[in-house]
Amino acid sequence: MDLLVKLKEEIHKLGLKNDLAIARFIYIRLGELFTYDPTYYTYKSKSPEQMALFDKKIDIRNVNDFNVVCSSWAHVYANLLNYFGIKALYKETSKSYYHAYVKFWIGKKAFVADMTTGLEDISNIKFGFHTTGFYYDDFLWILIDKISSLLNLKKLKNYFQAETKFDKKINYCKGIYTDEILFMIKREIYSSCYQDTKDLINNVFKAVMLIINVERENVRFSDGENFIVKMLEYFLDSHFEYIGYTQLYDGNRQEFMGIYINIYQNLNNCFLYHKDGNDFYKLEPIDQAEAKWLCENYICSEGQILKLIKKL
Repeated sequence: MDLLVKLKEEIHKLGLKNDLAIARFIYIRLGELFTYDPTYYTYKSKSPEQMALFDKKIDIRNVNDFNVVCSSWAHVYANLLNYFGIKALYKETSKSYYHAYVKFWIGKKAFVADMTTGLEDISNIKFGFHTTGFYYDDFLWILIDKISSLLNLKKLKNYFQAETKFDKKINYCKGIYTDEILFMIKREIYSSCYQDTKDLINNVFKAVMLIINVERENVRFSDGENFIVKMLEYFLDSHFEYIGYTQLYDGNRQEFMGIYINIYQNLNNCFLYHKDGNDFYKLEPIDQAEAKWLCENYICSEGQILKLIKKL
């Protein structure tokens, strides 16, 4: 794919002239097209294999690999912004931490674009969430961000993010973000009566399956795995402590799956996130015997879950 030509055509079709709208559009499109490389954290920190992924460069005129980590994504975004006449710099937090992001300027205003911190926006964008890594880089924003987080004032925080003004124009948001839809679903879940905590957790899993299993063309393993955990945390609140989950992958790091378990009062229900026959990732219930077999035949990222399953 010639990414530069593709974005030029899309920006022209939308009639975008404002530099901030263009920067926002490119940010959203990269979030839709790229996914976080799931192999990155399967290697030891700073190993030659991990550093090779960190140092990987992507040619924006010939993209054939849509797996990125923070650095490869940041190089792509900075190169694209500079092409469109928006001054942008690739930045690294420190050599000891190894995280990269982009800082760019429109007039005298500085902005930060950081899509991969905590795998947040590279997953958020595919599911229509408010973003967290595209914001004004000044003292006022930092202050508002802290006050908003402390007081849970989402509307105040969103007002000061650069997203609000342009998301409808670039067709990212049609008037409501997924965050707001999940709030309504959560209210519905907790308006029902449950016999016990196990019942509540299992019903949350059913709700998560309905949401995650909608076929979305560009959602790949890392995006869905991160989104499932985000939803479970959001719906379950303090009950999230009863969720065990682990990543599974084969020795060649070609096949990735996720197992999620309701561990309230021992092991109750198991769910597998994996690629189905139509090349879409789906979350499905599995029995404990299958969960045990998978954990014994694939590399298991979370040792504690492996110990629990082996007791079956």
